[in-house]
Amino acid sequence: MIDYKSQGNRWKNKNKRSARTSSTAKVRQVKPPSFQRQTQNKKMANEREPRVSANLSELPSLLPRVLFGFVVLWLALGLVREGVSLYRAPLERVVISGLEKLTAKQLVAAMGLKEGISLSQIAPLQIADAAMNLPQIKQVSVRRLFPGGIQIGVKERKPYGVVSNGVDQHALITKEGILLEPYPAQSLDNSGYPILLVNEFQGPYGNKLNQIEVLVAIELIEELDSNPLYTTTKLKIDLRKPQEIKLILPGEKHDVLLPRLPTKILLERLRLAENILRAENKNFAGKMVVDLRAGDDAQGGRIVFATAR
Repeated sequence: MIDYKSQGNRWKNKNKRSARTSSTAKVRQVKPPSFQRQTQNKKMANEREPRVSANLSELPSLLPRVLFGFVVLWLALGLVREGVSLYRAPLERVVISGLEKLTAKQLVAAMGLKEGISLSQIAPLQIADAAMNLPQIKQVSVRRLFPGGIQIGVKERKPYGVVSNGVDQHALITKEGILLEPYPAQSLDNSGYPILLVNEFQGPYGNKLNQIEVLVAIELIEELDSNPLYTTTKLKIDLRKPQEIKLILPGEKHDVLLPRLPTKILLERLRLAENILRAENKNFAGKMVVDLRAGDDAQGGRIVFATAR
């Protein structure tokens, strides 16, 4: 049998529970917003209180760090101020190394340096370029030297000979064929340099001569300089005639005429003639000219002797 009474009780209990739940939900929804805000504010205040107390407790340990930071900043500002004062200091000294023929006065004047000028107004690259305008300068380096100084290192071109027209043009020349500076005529005979005689030559000084015969003559001097049988200290090489090179050898009884051929062929001819030249010098009383111009190679040349002309 179905017990309707018990089932009715069950339905009643179920309705009571649902009513109780709905009433609770209604109460919760009815809570005013101000109450919720107050609850949240209390929670936030409770969370903040321990953090504030923790930060206050760390303040004594932060003070040394803050003071240290101020000290470092003060020192940094002092260094910057000192650096600026050094950079703007007036020029009081110039240290130069590497000079040989040039004087310090010539170099400083070419660079445009003046005593008392501020170091901030000196551009090392710019004054180095100004120094390179001097024909004698091959390399130059410039740097500021604090306090109040400039350090300059130079490397000069070395003269290797004198090029001359035999009348009024005389100039020192390097191994590379670069004209250095005028040379006094009264010092030619005692110069100690090989002398290259040409009809004329043109500058400007500091530039390389484009005359092929001069460059060939310099190459010939280099080769003769390495031969112990020859001395090039006062050697003269006459290039004034278009088809020949005349060697006027110091301390010898003969001059040598060579064709204008590559240096290698000229040296071969000189080597072939050396023994004959030495033997003839012993038996020949006067000055003679040895003509090695015949032929167009090292073996084809003839040795022709003639009296001085």
